[in-house]
Amino acid sequence: MGNVTVTADIDEKGKKVTLSPRGPVNDRMDTFLVKPGDTLTWELRNARGEAAPPPPGFEAVITFVEFPKGSQPPRPLLTNGNTVRTEGQVIRGTVSDQAFKGHYRYRVELVSRSEKIDLACFWSDPPQAPKESGMGGGENSGGPVNP
Repeated sequence: MGNVTVTADIDEKGKKVTLSPRGPVNDRMDTFLVKPGDTLTWELRNARGEAAPPPPGFEAVITFVEFPKGSQPPRPLLTNGNTVRTEGQVIRGTVSDQAFKGHYRYRVELVSRSEKIDLACFWSDPPQAPKESGMGGGENSGGPVNP
């Protein structure tokens, strides 16, 4: 079992999040490579790159919205389902042994009692500029090959 960490620089005013992977990723840099039992962690930072929880009154929420082709019914990538929420300054989940192998995509939102802010997602690939992208598990993300 391994760990895959992604730093998430949240810019609430710009309505974007810039993700920087620390761990195995594929060549395109928009996909982390995980296997069952791995812990996937998003470490939250503010727009200045300082470790910080979401803005006051909000929680960060990640929802998986696309699943590998052929995964009917869709199987969550993580053991705790298709939605994971802030735990202080991090969001984390364990990759399920029931997840299909293939590409999962998720969206990132800031949610309060009265407001939901959809964040445009960018991947940073130093020294290149961030690229707008969806994101998710790649060819090694999850368990059995899709039927």
